[in-house]
Amino acid sequence: MIGDPESFPKKKSIDRRSYLKAAVAAVGATTLQTTASASAEDYDVIEVGSGETFSKRLSDGETWKNVLIDISAEGAAYSIIAVADNWEIKNIGVLGTFDSHTNGSAFNVEVPSADATGLIQNVYLPGAYEPGHDYNGPMGIYVTRNHGGDLLIQNVNVQNMQDNGIYASSTGHEGSDGADGSVRIEDSYFHGNATCHTRIGTSSSYVKNCVGWNGIHRGHWQYYEHSDMIDCDYGENGTDIILGGSSYPKQDTAELSVKNSRYDTVSNAGSGINGSSAGTPRHRSPSDIGAPASAEEAASGQSGDSTDDNNIDPFIPAGDFSLEVTAQNDFAEYLIELDAEAVEVGNEAEPDDEQYTDRAFESGEHWYIHGYTGGSADNFRVTGGEILRVGEIQGTSRITANGTPLDLSVFDTITSVPGDKDSQLPNVVVIDGEGTSDTASYEFVVSDTVEPSNDENATIDEAATVDGTHASGVVADYLDAWRFNSEIEQFSIDGDATVRVNGVEVDPDRFDDVGEKEEAQLPNVIVIDGNGTSDTASYEFVVSDTVEPSNDENATVDEAATVDGTYASGVVADYLDAWRFNSEIEQFSIDGDATIRVNGVKVDSDRFDDVSST
Repeated sequence: MIGDPESFPKKKSIDRRSYLKAAVAAVGATTLQTTASASAEDYDVIEVGSGETFSKRLSDGETWKNVLIDISAEGAAYSIIAVADNWEIKNIGVLGTFDSHTNGSAFNVEVPSADATGLIQNVYLPGAYEPGHDYNGPMGIYVTRNHGGDLLIQNVNVQNMQDNGIYASSTGHEGSDGADGSVRIEDSYFHGNATCHTRIGTSSSYVKNCVGWNGIHRGHWQYYEHSDMIDCDYGENGTDIILGGSSYPKQDTAELSVKNSRYDTVSNAGSGINGSSAGTPRHRSPSDIGAPASAEEAASGQSGDSTDDNNIDPFIPAGDFSLEVTAQNDFAEYLIELDAEAVEVGNEAEPDDEQYTDRAFESGEHWYIHGYTGGSADNFRVTGGEILRVGEIQGTSRITANGTPLDLSVFDTITSVPGDKDSQLPNVVVIDGEGTSDTASYEFVVSDTVEPSNDENATIDEAATVDGTHASGVVADYLDAWRFNSEIEQFSIDGDATVRVNGVEVDPDRFDDVGEKEEAQLPNVIVIDGNGTSDTASYEFVVSDTVEPSNDENATVDEAATVDGTYASGVVADYLDAWRFNSEIEQFSIDGDATIRVNGVKVDSDRFDDVSST
């Protein structure tokens, strides 16, 4: 936890000199005249002497506001610490810049209690006299790892810090190293900060209506977990968005969802970005988003009105235009539906690649673009058209029209390639009765989708039926063919016929007979769902008869799960376990945060007796 101000390396502290300015003209009418208005509030002025440091520490429930801290003198500095619950820091402006590379974290905050809050609002921090990167240099605002409550940082202007603008990822550290608090950054302006402008690391944190411009290394750094970026503009930074890193294993799953936000460059060392840039980043001013433009403006409670129309109509191409598709990360499969006169494949696409073919084709009344992209861009030329739907079948795509990035969220979604069942259902099973005199009836079950097919010149038999994942039919001196994805789970045949899967003859006895699957024997399902949680949850339960691990709800059979007779146990962490059983659950215990569902219905684990023994 952050200690007292005296524990920080600093110069001699001073008693504050306070000037309550009912008439600010006495200090500097020319400077303040441009920001003074009828709505301006009086504020205190603290002049910090040469080589001195002003220190302020907040306590529980304290509000500190309307203060201008003048560090224009050589070697002057400040130290602001809020390690408390339910505090507010409002209307604070810093006049002058740090002229030392050893100021470090001059603004340290945390809200220790999970049910408490903190507020930083309308603050102006101009940074260092000599902008540039220095890990020992000044930082804008540091949120400590012991922050467990909710912190709102709103209407701040942080510029030219030699380290981070807002460093708020430590609370997301793994295990007990981080208290998992939320940091919400809204309506704020960042410029010229070195390490990054905004750095967060918990799923309850976000950045909203912020501008991050001209950062030396990074714009926004999603250090841990899955957060949101909403209505933001990050541009002309070393890299506009960074995900994850290599310092901690938890960084591998760093993820960011972007909504109506604009950026150009991305570096991914985590799970990736959900969504895509909504266009070219706009360098909006502090007043456009409600942040103060000067120390005096902040201290007097003035700022912009955030009237900039952040919901401007997105760019949607029409007529003749070029399209370019790239992958946000390593690989993407994309699909675009258009109402167009013609679509041509450009010279950067790969229409002759047998495995990853980029193509444009007509189907019905519309044109379609379907392809794959990795390290290079695919391009297409549209004549007399407009985009109707866009699909990201694998990975995340970045699509530009005439060089302008498109916000893919404004288009309807398409999920399958029209007239292209072979690519969606890549597997073929053939039941071949040719050369036999008797009929053979068959039925089988797959784990996903199955449809009749004309493979091997089969005809679609009117007697063939499909019911969900179950298919059945009859052959007699002819063959039936079916396409499916995933796997054959059960297969039964009565009669003489050859069975081929993807051209290879197989023995039907290798499959379970239809009707013998565990669902029939074990009709009940319990799911322990840890999705959306950051910590692990261990559980154990006892049934009155039989229990087995299951793949229900797309669960994977966890190697850590154990079964001993009627007793089962396991661990979940941002995934789910499923079990099938007959009879009843007699005991259930859980240690951690997870949702319990029995036969699809959410239940409270407290309804069961705790497991008394194994």
